[in-house]
Amino acid sequence: MEDPQLMMNWNYMQKKDVIEILEEYKHHMDWKDGEQILDIGCGIGDITTSVLYPILPMNSVLAAADVSPDMIQFCNKYKMRERIRYYILDIQQPQLSTDWESETFDKIFSFSCLHWIHDYSQAMANIHYLLKHTGEILLLFLTPDNPIYLAFHHLLMIPKWKRFLKNVTWFYQTDDALTFVENILRRVGFQGIRCFPKIKRSDYHSWESFMELVRAINPYTRHLPDEIQAEFLYEASEVLKQTLHIMVDQDTGAVMMEYNVIIAMAFK
Repeated sequence: MEDPQLMMNWNYMQKKDVIEILEEYKHHMDWKDGEQILDIGCGIGDITTSVLYPILPMNSVLAAADVSPDMIQFCNKYKMRERIRYYILDIQQPQLSTDWESETFDKIFSFSCLHWIHDYSQAMANIHYLLKHTGEILLLFLTPDNPIYLAFHHLLMIPKWKRFLKNVTWFYQTDDALTFVENILRRVGFQGIRCFPKIKRSDYHSWESFMELVRAINPYTRHLPDEIQAEFLYEASEVLKQTLHIMVDQDTGAVMMEYNVIIAMAFK
């Protein structure tokens, strides 16, 4: 996701999840003054500034990173705070673009971001490299059974869309997301691994507002010619209406979507 304006449509659901998860799990982490903390996949910086920043211990510094230069430009313009610094970073690259050394951070967070990457082993190895000895991670993964992803996956099986989108990937592929995450964390050297599946829900006042979310988060539309993007989203909408985990209140038109996430905690 590269457009900060579209990102605002996605931010509602993401922020709600992060607030709930931090409220539940932050007390299981060891906090101390003067920490160096990293937020991977900060996007427009709203969660960084309004959720993570307020819980920083005294004299701590928060580094917020995103792969998109447009997101970081937006953050530097609108989301500056005294103890936050923003960085362009692709966490899955073998050579990181920052000058951070090994064992820089006391804590590393990432929320609803890591399902976008392709090289999980490299990404987790980099997170392990950047984390201090005894440092902690708290990561939130969406899972591949996400209703929105499955609807688009259905469309990709149709030849008229597949020819445009066959090389566009989204989400890791596994039938067991919990074991997938646990195994990667273990393989790169994390200790004390705890992974928790959660069922989450998000609510929208209308089908139109729900489709604004769909338009914001899917990686496919921008790869299509302009003249067929509306048709593609219409077909996605029709598939989504048949999805079991998306429910529409027939009286009010409100929409509720259920989806699964994995919360992963570990230390170095």
